[in-house]
Amino acid sequence: MNFHYDKNILTTQSDLQVSVADLRDVIQAFTIPNDAQRLKELQVVLESIV
Repeated sequence: MNFHYDKNILTTQSDLQVSVADLRDVIQAFTIPNDAQRLKELQVVLESIV
């Protein structure tokens, strides 16, 4: 797998760190055992990304 840096998408290292933190939050949300709570958490996380 090759990583191609596109400065038009990510312009700073902090942008990349936020993206990794968002991905971590999405992954953690999938570990919530209660379905309704999991969906609510995923909604909150995804809304914060976009």
